[in-house]
Order: sequence, then C-alpha cells, then structure tokens
Amino acid sequence: MAGLQFEASTHTYTLDGKEIPSVTEICAPLTAGKYPPAGVVDAAAARGTRVHELCALYDMDALPEQFEGDLLPYLQAWASFCRDYRPQWEYIEHCMSGELDGDPLAGTADRIGVIDGRRVVVDIKTAQSLDRPAKVALGCQLAGYAILARCNGMDLFDPGLGVQLLKNGSYRVYEEKKLGEKYGFHSHHVFCALRLLHKITKGK
Repeated sequence: MAGLQFEASTHTYTLDGKEIPSVTEICAPLTAGKYPPAGVVDAAAARGTRVHELCALYDMDALPEQFEGDLLPYLQAWASFCRDYRPQWEYIEHCMSGELDGDPLAGTADRIGVIDGRRVVVDIKTAQSLDRPAKVALGCQLAGYAILARCNGMDLFDPGLGVQLLKNGSYRVYEEKKLGEKYGFHSHHVFCALRLLHKITKGK
C-alpha cells in the first residue's frame, strides 16, 4: 500500500496517483438526501472528526491527564465501551486499499482488533440518531472494511461492530449480523451491489 494516499480535506483516496472510490463513498446512496442543511452537516462532521481523534488518543494512552470540553461525554462513552468489551486493538484508524472483483477501493477502518478472542472490525459513530437507512449503511460499511482487511491478509472471525457514542456519555453497539437479520439484508452482498452501481454510474 506504499502508493496509497488519503486527502482528509476532500476525503479522497489515490493509489499510485489515481483516484479510487472509498467505502464511505460507495455506501453513500443508502443515506442520500436524508441529511439536514449543509452547515449542520459540516458541524456534525467536524465534531465526529474530533471525537475520532480523541478516541484514538485514548486508545494510544496519549490523552492529556486533565481533559475537559463539550466532547468529554463522547470520550467517556468510548472509555465505557472499552472497559466493558476489553478490546485488544491491532489497528487504529487504519488506511487500506484492496480490490473487489478486480476493481480497486480504499477506506479507513476505525478499529481492527480482538474482542473475546475473535478479530473484528469496529466503526465509531457519533450521530445521535441512526435510522433504518443509516443502520443498513453501517452494516455495509463494516462489510466493506472487512473486504479490505481480508485483501490485506487479515483473518476476521466475526461480523463487525458499530459503536454509537452518545452525548449523554452512554453508548450503543450494533452487530453487523443482527442488523442484517432485523432489516432483511446481507451486508456483503449489498456492498458488492453498491460497488457495482458506483462503477456503472461513476466509473471512468
């Protein structure tokens, strides 16, 4: 993956200088049109980015000893999840590229690690409400990151987990498999269909 580059300001990935689609971009049609005005979205995205940064510092034991601020409840929620599930993280904010049926894609898995002796992909969410499209998108995102992880030689033994951090300091966990059972979809199959749709409509 030496040639893989990520531009955070535009959320674009390039591989050997050529732009390739991301897991987030591929899953975007599932939640298209459901978001509030751009200013609200921008503020939520900025909050989410900062929460991800703080959670990464927490996992790397690099937080300041005294941390205060509006985002503290989100950090407390993540700390509670880590205490309850006792993950052993192998990768934190891990950027990867791979191929699906010969077509390249990329993405950044929030976490890959071992929980209860089984390796899983974990995605962190900071939205306060996840409706049905958002939960389906979450399942497909987890499937996409699992595809990338396997392309990079990682064995994954369980479906992924989504962890929703709430502003009251609590958290919710969504299991990829249970989301599929509840809403009647197979996350891997839907992700593959979304990748094909992206190729047909936006491919070069």
